[in-house]
Amino acid sequence: MDPSSGVADEVIAEFYQEQFELDSSFALMSAKVGQFAGDLEALFRDYEPGFGWARFDPASARITLAIAGDSEGALIDAVRRSRIGPHVRVERAQRSIVDFERDLELFLGLVADEDIGATDVEGDPIQGTVTLTGRTFDEEFLSILGSSTSSGLRIVIVEGEPSQPTAVLQGGKEFDSGTTCTQGFVVLNNDPNDPTWDKGIMIAAHCGNYPVFGGVTLTTVEERYQGTADMQVNKKMAANTVSNKFRYINNGSTVIVTVTGQRNWSQQTPGLGVCQVGNGLGQVQCGQVETQYFSPSYVSGGNSFIKATADVCGGDSGGSVFSGSTAWGIVSGGLTSDGTCPSGSTRYQYLIYGAINLQLGHANAVLNL
Repeated sequence: MDPSSGVADEVIAEFYQEQFELDSSFALMSAKVGQFAGDLEALFRDYEPGFGWARFDPASARITLAIAGDSEGALIDAVRRSRIGPHVRVERAQRSIVDFERDLELFLGLVADEDIGATDVEGDPIQGTVTLTGRTFDEEFLSILGSSTSSGLRIVIVEGEPSQPTAVLQGGKEFDSGTTCTQGFVVLNNDPNDPTWDKGIMIAAHCGNYPVFGGVTLTTVEERYQGTADMQVNKKMAANTVSNKFRYINNGSTVIVTVTGQRNWSQQTPGLGVCQVGNGLGQVQCGQVETQYFSPSYVSGGNSFIKATADVCGGDSGGSVFSGSTAWGIVSGGLTSDGTCPSGSTRYQYLIYGAINLQLGHANAVLNL
């Protein structure tokens, strides 16, 4: 095992300790319990038809699972008897996640058809709400759209500036030129019918093509900037080498971490701690997942992006989103301006990123583990 992995795991515990005023031992225990939350969410999505939502509370080290209907079923019984059982609470959900996702997809389609301008759409399966942020809206019209879904999504209107891409490659490094974005994760070509590249670096699509690294211009071989994706892959050239590591700065020290796996979109439960590394801020930034249903205004047909409370700056786009030694995603954008970054670009309170499995799927690639 890479000894740096333990250091990386402690970053989340340190964030919990500071954010919730926990003692160090409880914060570390909470971080370990949290790793089960995403696994439970993915399990219940697959095998519990009435599954509604999951959320993790670091302050109490508690995982809440919500189930629609009256029967808890054998899966809940098995979880209660497991070693994680004392940390799990069960609530009743108003609707199943399948119903919520179907209604959210329908609503996004209706909004797109009406062309209401640059607008962020954020779904909340816990409350059964959809929040729209952007210019002045016709609230009555949007309420009609919400009631047209089968379970009647409740519409919340927020007037303000929508999210922005943060564009201003071993993960965490800068390019020489061609872009001010940050390098994300090294990937391998998984398409046997495409012999044009074997290894490359994944960054955000809006960063622009053909960045320069190691004195050579990298060729952009895969790219998608719509739907669930803001990603591109730039292939390794003869003058480049690659690794399965990423780096970040924590309290003035450089930490280099070997990537050991990935956490898919369905496992990134609200409440879990997550970190991002980018050159805009220079220092690793950690926060909590708020929603898996964020639709950024700047991505055409954008959906299923993840919003987290970590700070982000221009120049962070393309950077690694992670917890411990596990890849979670690629930095895409920021929401809610909050001052100025060291580089002079805008600082944002919320991180917007694309889940790693969705980005890899569009690229026909796998992580270099």
